[in-house]
Amino acid sequence: MTSLQSIPIIYNFSGFDPTGGAGILADFEAIRCENAWCFSIPTCLTAQNTHRFSKLMPTATEILKLQIQDLMAESPPQAIKIGMLANNEQIKLIIDFIDNQLNNSIPVILDPIIKATAPSNINKKSIHNYTALQKNRLLPKTTCITPNYQEALTLSQTNSEAEAVDFLFQQGCSNILLTDAPPSEPEDQKVNEHTVTHKLYNNKSLTPALEVSYKRLPGSYHGSGCTLAAILTARLALGDNLISACDYTLEKTYFYLTNAIDLGGKQYYPNRQS
Repeated sequence: MTSLQSIPIIYNFSGFDPTGGAGILADFEAIRCENAWCFSIPTCLTAQNTHRFSKLMPTATEILKLQIQDLMAESPPQAIKIGMLANNEQIKLIIDFIDNQLNNSIPVILDPIIKATAPSNINKKSIHNYTALQKNRLLPKTTCITPNYQEALTLSQTNSEAEAVDFLFQQGCSNILLTDAPPSEPEDQKVNEHTVTHKLYNNKSLTPALEVSYKRLPGSYHGSGCTLAAILTARLALGDNLISACDYTLEKTYFYLTNAIDLGGKQYYPNRQS
């Protein structure tokens, strides 16, 4: 019999995607495949499929607070993974949790989901306030954030990779794993449509500490970002250093994508059981 005391525990704050392609179900699957354990704390219910995001219903803050309280009483985490947060109150609750109960002592990985957090039932002012609170208060609490290129530009309100990375460092980010970014070498730009490039920035340097490129796969994929962030969280909880964890995570995520499942919708699903 294996005790949970011998397996790293991850608290995962994310939304419920009924398809299982992304969100809290996908995170659980990816984390368990790394032999870590995922305590799932759902931040919202959603109505969605692979090509439409219809509605989001936030989990009451009181319930989230009680979930954290009960889990902490029994099994404190070795890492935190943050995905979709449904409103400002949830962001404030998690910041308070990190500050007052964890003392910033464990890895915190943020997958800054912006597009999916903006269904039709949330107005533009709420989205603006949500994004501002993420930037000003949550980013400084993270060990690593995992935006794709467009999310980084949106978060920073800039027009280039260098400006976005510099802005995120200024906001307090320690490490940035930027996915689907332009290649660094000018001669590689012409093949960018056939490749996908990922870069790890750290130590406030605008030169990547790690840059990895893969052949761009055909089609669209549902849940690749949360899969990547979940694997990275698990590897850090298991004791990997950041560069090794990122390198491993990128390889594993790409492997899952190359074995993706077609369930008949508009997007492919990473096959995390492959």
